[in-house]
Amino acid sequence: MLTLLFGLSPKATQMAQFTSGVLPTIEGYEPVSVIKEAIAWAIIFAAILCIIFIFIGGISFILSGGQDEKIKSAVGTIRYAIIGLVVVILSVTMVNIVTFVFKVPFDFVDYREILDKVKSLSQIFSQGGGTGSGGDGF
Repeated sequence: MLTLLFGLSPKATQMAQFTSGVLPTIEGYEPVSVIKEAIAWAIIFAAILCIIFIFIGGISFILSGGQDEKIKSAVGTIRYAIIGLVVVILSVTMVNIVTFVFKVPFDFVDYREILDKVKSLSQIFSQGGGTGSGGDGF
């Protein structure tokens, strides 16, 4: 499971051992790679939350029944969800621009890694949740 979610090699997964204590240590992983994974997953989680709130706002708008207060609330939900999504995208972009311009060796946030994580998630969900391919068309 660690291999699928975090893109870690099977050997590194086998080497992972959790020790007892308040903060478990993971042997076999470099702290930089763990931080990169955490940042990538946090960005993906934030983007997914923004999209969920856009859908919630849309459903609230549809179900408002023409009531002004409900419409304003739904539009506000959609507006702030879109602003949040823009902030998430711009944060990654700004970090990459600043590190490129000032030649800072800070490579914690990379679009390719985030896209690879999204692709792995979509593969996991597409393999796990089938619709059933019976020959009867249902």
